[in-house]
Amino acid sequence: MRRDNWVAVIKHHMLGSNILGIGGSEYTTIEAAISLVKKGFKVYLKTLNKSSTEQILKLSETHNIPKKDLSNITIGDPDEDPSISINMSGDALSGPADVIYFHYPPLAPVDAYYPGLKGFNKFAGSFYRTLNYISYPLVFKRASMILSNSWLTSTLLRKTMGLSSLIVHPPVNISDILQKPPLSLRERENYVLFVARISTEKKVELSLRFANNLKKRNIDMRIIVAGILTKYNTKYYLRLLEAIDKLRLGDFIEIKPNVSRNELVELYRRAFAYIHLTPREHFGISAVEAMAAGTPILTWQDSGTWTDAADRNSLIALPFNSLEEATEKLTHLIRNTELWHEMSVRCRTRSLIFEREAFHERFYNTIKPLLSAYEDRPRS
Repeated sequence: MRRDNWVAVIKHHMLGSNILGIGGSEYTTIEAAISLVKKGFKVYLKTLNKSSTEQILKLSETHNIPKKDLSNITIGDPDEDPSISINMSGDALSGPADVIYFHYPPLAPVDAYYPGLKGFNKFAGSFYRTLNYISYPLVFKRASMILSNSWLTSTLLRKTMGLSSLIVHPPVNISDILQKPPLSLRERENYVLFVARISTEKKVELSLRFANNLKKRNIDMRIIVAGILTKYNTKYYLRLLEAIDKLRLGDFIEIKPNVSRNELVELYRRAFAYIHLTPREHFGISAVEAMAAGTPILTWQDSGTWTDAADRNSLIALPFNSLEEATEKLTHLIRNTELWHEMSVRCRTRSLIFEREAFHERFYNTIKPLLSAYEDRPRS
């Protein structure tokens, strides 16, 4: 039954997309809003970002969201009391809500998810953690329902904050990838793809070490890195390019910032394999996009990409615990065409359960019990 007089407030500060670039957190927020619009809610997106409308339009382009799906989402506060409020950033900056969706536990040590942060980034991360710690009683303990995006996040949430959560995996818009059949092995090109924001917390510099391994072992393969680059990470990007030149890795690695969605889809389809090099990744939306293209994946074993996206199945992903092991796993995959074909089929099949339409139903059905108090509310 549609509930056209119900109001939902979706909270996400959207500040990170300006500094780091658009990521899975912002995308999941928009899809959560769309899921409630589809159920007849009046949905308001409350942010701290003055350019929220522009950011949402950019999100629709990056993740191929039909603009018509955004037409019934209003930016700002409602004029009436909401039936439900949802904090989709999972931190204190978005404030109290009935439901909080965690992408990571904000009270965890700053290097729990992003090891190796230094300088200003580490200081900013520590300040962010302190802010959330101070706000913990006000923001997190008032929630009626706690959600997390993966088993990894749920486990760390319980260890660091003592919170139990329901797991609702993020959406992945793979409709444009699924429109074309996956390419066969002989149609693939000799590169391994890694898709991530070109920023320090994603540890993109590990791609250079991986490329160096390919060079030292004379493996006929290179790595392509594709991802969003903002002006705040330009210095980091330039340091990567300088290191590539210094190490003479130009034939073994290429970094492609801010590629179009169409180009990204083709990169997924034509890659021999996909490798997710960010340690302790929360989930790994880009890995699922690669899976939809029938592209076998390699990923850190201590990541949500392995536990949730690949379901700990070595016929979907090859897990590794070091870059040396990743190189060995890639070599094994190159030599074993039967394994490549088996993984290609299983990857594509597994990706279907994360499709955005399935997320819309999954997200709504999860929060639906909280709406029981409004079942008998008279219609206006």
